[in-house]
Amino acid sequence: MSQAAETAPNREPDTPRVRRRTSWRRRLLWAVGLFLIVLILLIAFLPTIASTGAGKSVVLRIVNSLYAGNVQVEHLSLGWSAGQSIAGLTVHDAAGKPVISARNIEAHDVSLWSALRGDMNVGHVRVVGGILQVDRIEQEPGGDPS
Repeated sequence: MSQAAETAPNREPDTPRVRRRTSWRRRLLWAVGLFLIVLILLIAFLPTIASTGAGKSVVLRIVNSLYAGNVQVEHLSLGWSAGQSIAGLTVHDAAGKPVISARNIEAHDVSLWSALRGDMNVGHVRVVGGILQVDRIEQEPGGDPS
């Protein structure tokens, strides 16, 4: 026997490797599954994301687009099952006059889940350093207050 024959491992004759093609259905299933996992994680962490600086900016942009005035918040802490808190709240009307300001607002009895279900019983709300500006409008007897 020659030396080359002794050192060469026993191999089968060279056969072309057949590459298994992944079907388009399997790829679609993986893509949909991955999308659903990312979506579930995004929803699960949405309060945490909204409590960050970038998330707070998005929330305030949405709130300010729905309100004629301007709402500003220094810190926002949200949770699906935990209480909610806002620090440094300032609300201005459309004319730019301050309407509401509070150093801290805590609503420990309300969760985002209950709010989404429509349960608007907020329980005890603690407001620290709150100022509410109310303008009195004189009304003629029997007249419209506008």
